Amino acid sequence: MKCSNCGSEIGEEDKFCTKCGQAITSQNSTPGVPKNNKKNNIGLVIGVVILAVIALIAVVTVLDTKENESEGNGQEPIINENTNDEKSGEVETPTTVEFNGYTFAVPSNVTASVSDDKLFVYGPGSKWVGVVMTQTGSYNTLVSMKDQIKVALAAQEGADKYEMSNAVTEEKEYAGKPFLITRGIKTENYDLDISYGKADEENVYVISITKSDGTELTETERTEMYTLVASGQK
Repeated sequence: MKCSNCGSEIGEEDKFCTKCGQAITSQNSTPGVPKNNKKNNIGLVIGVVILAVIALIAVVTVLDTKENESEGNGQEPIINENTNDEKSGEVETPTTVEFNGYTFAVPSNVTASVSDDKLFVYGPGSKWVGVVMTQTGSYNTLVSMKDQIKVALAAQEGADKYEMSNAVTEEKEYAGKPFLITRGIKTENYDLDISYGKADEENVYVISITKSDGTELTETERTEMYTLVASGQK
């Protein structure tokens, strides 16, 4: 049997094409589901996967470039000039940061900076670093196609740099907001998450997070990152 999208050979029990990620069931007519909607859904998956790879590259680049670790990929951390500590003379981090039309609450122990189309987030002591990007699309659609996302990730150019055989995708809530998280992605030096969060009805967050020392992310560190992202408001 061949994939109706790319023509690659597929097994009879396969649910998705391992080459392009096309859902096998989409080859058959499904009442009430227009074909153009299916194409749009595939396009959304491909779009967020491409952004996810960009986010992965960005977060690894930040860690590999040691002199830029505390400066947001060459950008100075955003600070609030009105929050100077009069006793110590130090400048505190801001309570909020603006990115792509969204306002995020930034805890006092976390640093955030904006560089081009990315929001860089640094945990306490820069022990972990995260990257946030935005993409037009429906979060619910991504959840319904979560198995296809991993297949599409593995099919991307350069994916051989990432070990995904033990990666697990699951939906989890932080601060009352849902996130679709693929955890357990590994490189030679790092353990990474790729995640998607609901920004609003028309947009999603694309997120990558990893630790600077190469050890596995803890639930506390994930909570720090995803709670910040969950605070985003238009």
